[in-house]
Amino acid sequence: MSVDFKRTFLAGGAVLLILLIAPYYLQLIGYQVGSEETSSEIITKEEFAPTLNPDSSLNEVSPSLYSSNNNKKLESTQINISNKKYSAIMNNIGGGSLLEYRLIGGGKQFKGSYDGSGTYNDSLDVDLILNNNELCAPCVGINYNNEKAILAEPFDVLNIAINGHTTSQKSINLTEKDSCLVTMVLNKDGYKIIKHTTFYGNSYKTQHQLAIQGNTGGLSEIYLIWDKGIKNTEKNLSDEITAYAAGYVSINKETQDLWFNPGSIDDKAEKTLVSGPIEWAAIRNKYFIMAMVPDFATSASLDAKTYQLNAGVIVPSYIATISAAGITALSSTIYLGPLDIDYINELDTSLDRIMNFGWFVIQPFSRGVLWLLKSMHSFGLNYGII
Repeated sequence: MSVDFKRTFLAGGAVLLILLIAPYYLQLIGYQVGSEETSSEIITKEEFAPTLNPDSSLNEVSPSLYSSNNNKKLESTQINISNKKYSAIMNNIGGGSLLEYRLIGGGKQFKGSYDGSGTYNDSLDVDLILNNNELCAPCVGINYNNEKAILAEPFDVLNIAINGHTTSQKSINLTEKDSCLVTMVLNKDGYKIIKHTTFYGNSYKTQHQLAIQGNTGGLSEIYLIWDKGIKNTEKNLSDEITAYAAGYVSINKETQDLWFNPGSIDDKAEKTLVSGPIEWAAIRNKYFIMAMVPDFATSASLDAKTYQLNAGVIVPSYIATISAAGITALSSTIYLGPLDIDYINELDTSLDRIMNFGWFVIQPFSRGVLWLLKSMHSFGLNYGII
């Protein structure tokens, strides 16, 4: 066998190997073929200051709107909201909490989930809400007169508006350019909690703005808490739980994490508390993530509980909280969707650091390879040829 032939044979083998492992590499670093492209750059927050003004018009709700619910017992209400990316069910607990969130329209990459009995079914749409034994995805919480409480109770649904126009619909299908603003309020003794939630027709992002009005002298902290975890989506649970599923928080561009692999229902996680300018807090599984990205937050926490997925399997149910002290308003984007680099970049944060780009020294190479693959693919070339 000639030297040239050997070289050709080895080169061909190397190319074949690359073609075989390329799809797995793309999945590993979070890129999903067929996702929408974006040219957004990652921009980190430079200012540690709130952007939601408690006195802004968004938070001005006429007192007459509250008068009807001062003495009545509020009941649970459900609102169905869907777009081309997901189908969601939200109730009015805690200012608006998700009961269900199914990804749609993504083909086979968004198939495979656990049903109500904890049985894996690869034909089900991915459902990202794990733990409906808990109430908050998310809920409003406050520290008032040194008493910290999650307001996991029904709020009054004041208004539902599509593109600025009030509607009486409770089942809403958003087209690509639509937005839906849901306003809820809870009357307490001497003050009111107002919560605005905005859904968009072509995004996995929702916007959450809350404000306290009235006698706020006893208010020292407001927060958002997500305690329903994120559902496992892989049939190989052991691999997903031990290698991927975790909670993360970023402060000053430094990331802290929480890993919890329970062996019994009584196991406890070690809670993580972080103080300072919080950039984001997130929980993830192998391919999907819930991330809270506040405009302003002074602390965050991560925790986890055990959850009985089925008769023989216990999984972690992660909890994330972002808090703001000393102000009467809190605003945060919540992203709930695929751990896809294009969508993550749209959040303008360092959230991509929890994606698996390998060891620190090879991350620039990994990012460069990903950029090159995507750039060449944008010209119409398939990944096999690339």
